[in-house]
Amino acid sequence: GPGGACDGATYAASFRAWNEKVKAAAPDFPGFAGIDWDIEGVNEESSPSNEFTDGAYKVMLDMSAALKDDFVVTMVPPQSYFDCGTSEFDSSLRHPAASTPSFHYHGANCYALLYAKCPDCFDLVMVQLYEGWARAGFDLYWGGDTANVGQPGFPRDGTYADQVKVAQKNAQCLTDGYEIKFGGHLGVASQNLTVPASKVVLGFGNQWVDSTGYKCPYFDGNAVGEAYCQGVGQGSTKIRGYMYWVIAEDKAGAPWAADVSAGMKNCGSEVVI
Repeated sequence: GPGGACDGATYAASFRAWNEKVKAAAPDFPGFAGIDWDIEGVNEESSPSNEFTDGAYKVMLDMSAALKDDFVVTMVPPQSYFDCGTSEFDSSLRHPAASTPSFHYHGANCYALLYAKCPDCFDLVMVQLYEGWARAGFDLYWGGDTANVGQPGFPRDGTYADQVKVAQKNAQCLTDGYEIKFGGHLGVASQNLTVPASKVVLGFGNQWVDSTGYKCPYFDGNAVGEAYCQGVGQGSTKIRGYMYWVIAEDKAGAPWAADVSAGMKNCGSEVVI
């Protein structure tokens, strides 16, 4: 992860200089529009990389602050790293999944701290609902109830209606806001954290998730489009859009994005990828 000898301002200056060199070498290329934070844990559970340090947080925040006025700065946390389904927070990436307690690679709102510390630093919050054993899958396949874990009949396939409901619920809870017990970490008080709809992007997996069983939840593209059209809040405000992983896995002639776009067009919108 970030850290070491360089601070965030130095990384930002280096990025700017490198971007200028790229533009000079390719005159028709306008340069990179910005950066996306996608730092995650590793497979070796005991690795120090499965813990966000205060030093890493500082580098990420300072680099983002130094670039935000001139570049797009986004984050793409796995769902457990920015999880509106729980108030818990810490910097460890070794938490058990609710549906699969033997899986010890979940976070506890570790990215939410970055946003709470500097909401103006981030243009988009793109939450990966396709995280392994994510809360979205727990809601879809186990009904969001720990009492169903290990019981006959569970996990069970989510219906189309379930998919619409879970997708809309995840957009709604981010924009409604949720209480997080930061407890003063990095000087951030426990608070109700909200993300404006204009910054919310939900991330889904396309056809590849079929091979993961119930580990990564699959949402039909039309269901996702329908959830978008339902919007959030009393005014049915639309979130910024969706992203998905990965275009290389799209089926020839039937890309997942086409189904999402078809659903979104029912309310006069286009898909954001």
